[in-house]
Amino acid sequence: MSTALLLGHTSPHEFMNNNIHRTGIFYQNTPGGTNHIDLWNKGKSGSGIYMSEEVWFWYIK
Repeated sequence: MSTALLLGHTSPHEFMNNNIHRTGIFYQNTPGGTNHIDLWNKGKSGSGIYMSEEVWFWYIK
């Protein structure tokens, strides 16, 4: 089962620290209107984490 978490205003450092042991998919609305969707696997992302106004994270148990 997957659950979406709205993490709100967060820094890349805060996101990584709070989700280091989780696996899932995250969405970021980055400055300038560029959206970013990526995989998250226990502290590693597919292509990177960027500054954003909000982060949505769907973790997979």
